[in-house]
Amino acid sequence: MKKIISTQGYTDGHYEAPNLNTAISERVDNRLTACYRQYYGDDIQVTPSLTYRLADGQVTTLELAYTIDDPTSQRLENFREVCDLFYELHSFIIETAESPRVLFRATDLYDMAMLIHALDYLSVSLESILCPVNASLTESPQVPKVRIRVTYCDGMPVEEEEDPDEMPVFDEHGVGYSADGKKLLCCRFTFRDTRYEVPDGVGEIDDFAFVACRHYLELSIPRSVHTIGDSLFGNGGIILVREE
Repeated sequence: MKKIISTQGYTDGHYEAPNLNTAISERVDNRLTACYRQYYGDDIQVTPSLTYRLADGQVTTLELAYTIDDPTSQRLENFREVCDLFYELHSFIIETAESPRVLFRATDLYDMAMLIHALDYLSVSLESILCPVNASLTESPQVPKVRIRVTYCDGMPVEEEEDPDEMPVFDEHGVGYSADGKKLLCCRFTFRDTRYEVPDGVGEIDDFAFVACRHYLELSIPRSVHTIGDSLFGNGGIILVREE
């Protein structure tokens, strides 16, 4: 049975993650507010808060929340829409019970994995808080970060933990490959190249590999590539085959 647990030794209660709040503020929020400015034409000041709740050492809630300056109902709704688009989670809500804020609250394993995945692509790792464990694993910071693959059996979704050997190994450009370097898997949201050269020896390029790329991409590939996935580009692109 898979669990998501605290690797900090906590067992019960509600905890904030100040170091990760700083990382989100430094690595993410400038891009998020620039996205807001692009859509709505005005500047906005935001403050992130990442918290989680534990029961018997298992994470039961994982929450990313934002407070904003001048939180009118329209600005909150606009910011919620931008968060949906920016994080590609499409489940942000507005909460006004205490102070007005926009948040993504994950209470099941799939939603937690989606949030972990989104922040990881933005260079914010939650490994300091979470790791997956099962009967064959122990609580350890060295356990690979959780990845969830959703398959279907008789029309019902089934969550499966992916093989750690298939975790991306990222190059200096933010492009991830399989451990043996034969398969290009994905790129980070931080990927900014307008032209990228796939190394010689790569045989496969996965579905949606550059969907996180937010501009037109010129992709140079070697003749060793024999399989190219569907819906490759996020904002259009062209594939050029190199003459070896």
